[in-house]
Amino acid sequence: MHLSDRQWKSLFRDIENNRCILLLGPRFWAKQELGHGRPLLEMLAEHLSTELEAEGVGFEKRAVHNLPYIAQRFLSIPKIRRIDLEDEATSFFFRHSKDVPEAYRALARIPFHLIVNTAPDDLIFRALQAEGRPAANFFYYNFKIDKGVNVPPISVQNPLVFNLFGSISDPESLVLTEENQVEFIKNVVRGNPPIPYQIMSQFDNRKTYLFLGFDLENWHYRLLLDSLKLENENTTIFPQMEDCPLTEITKSFYEDRYHFIFVDKKTTDFVLDLHEGFAAAVPETPAGTPLRNIVLLFDENETDTDFVQRLSAQLANLQHSGLANIWHKGMLQPGDPIDMVAAKMESADLILPVLSADFFASEAINRTDLPALMSSHFEKNTRILPVLFRDCDVDNSALRRFALLPRNGMPIRRWEDQDEALQHIVGQLQLLLHE
Repeated sequence: MHLSDRQWKSLFRDIENNRCILLLGPRFWAKQELGHGRPLLEMLAEHLSTELEAEGVGFEKRAVHNLPYIAQRFLSIPKIRRIDLEDEATSFFFRHSKDVPEAYRALARIPFHLIVNTAPDDLIFRALQAEGRPAANFFYYNFKIDKGVNVPPISVQNPLVFNLFGSISDPESLVLTEENQVEFIKNVVRGNPPIPYQIMSQFDNRKTYLFLGFDLENWHYRLLLDSLKLENENTTIFPQMEDCPLTEITKSFYEDRYHFIFVDKKTTDFVLDLHEGFAAAVPETPAGTPLRNIVLLFDENETDTDFVQRLSAQLANLQHSGLANIWHKGMLQPGDPIDMVAAKMESADLILPVLSADFFASEAINRTDLPALMSSHFEKNTRILPVLFRDCDVDNSALRRFALLPRNGMPIRRWEDQDEALQHIVGQLQLLLHE
């Protein structure tokens, strides 16, 4: 079936009023290789199967794309440990999820307040950061250990991404094998460890649930939906996937028990319609955005200082128009308090670290500024939007969790037209300030 105009309007209204929860399945995004798209979990299963063949460990060839089965067989390799499997999985995901696909960016432009991700990557979280929502939070479930996480209030301004099946940042949390699946479902149903109350309390019979990228033929999803307390009073929308058809028996079960609405539209097309339809149905917030305090943080070498001066000049219009106050330590005057920098960072709504090798090598920045920056982010939800000026090792720094400007990931110093790069940054900030 297709959604009626009334159903589309109802969906847009629920998104606008924090009544729609997005659930992303492991098949939502398929990496384009060999002329067709393949889900990363299937690609990982194929990768592990080559190891099985090399070690002479038998497996059912028809199940080569079944990751839980293949991962379980992988542990049969002599002298292979669970940690070896975790290392293989995490390194694979890091290699294949460096760039954020456009499909995730399109979803990130829609103001979902809660996104439950059942893949182990952080693509949707990075998409939120890239699309001007740096106040987004990221948490994950570890089916083995109760880490007692304190989830902050969930809202459009502070959206939450919750990785239900673990995160590649914590390999021990990953649900990889058949045994892991059984233990995961058992622990979720028992609430040991529990899914945080702040998340579970979001699931009630007044919500709309949007499922994207799930193979509902997998048995564990039925138990999972029961544990999330989905009831037939809810509205649950599920665009079907051409590469993963469902039997009529399965469709009937989900229609009867969970009130699923199966939409006859490819997932990617549905996301496009959703993005365009919501933008047309829900007007942008009117002018009158409160003044924002923006602080530029940088190393005071000649090259970086010169760039910050140019960036400040480009940002002057934001200040003149009343959208923001711009400050950096190059504005210090004789007689200013010695703790002026700390005070400005304390009151900042948005901090732009200007990244270079000198920035990360600076003793003062590492000793004082970076800890203050991270503290502001975690304790006060200060937004952090790093600007990549010169080539440097961001991936091994404390700032790797934040999306970078420019969005193409190319250091500004390497742009043929640096003024174009500066305008790009200004444009992104304008979008952010008009949220």
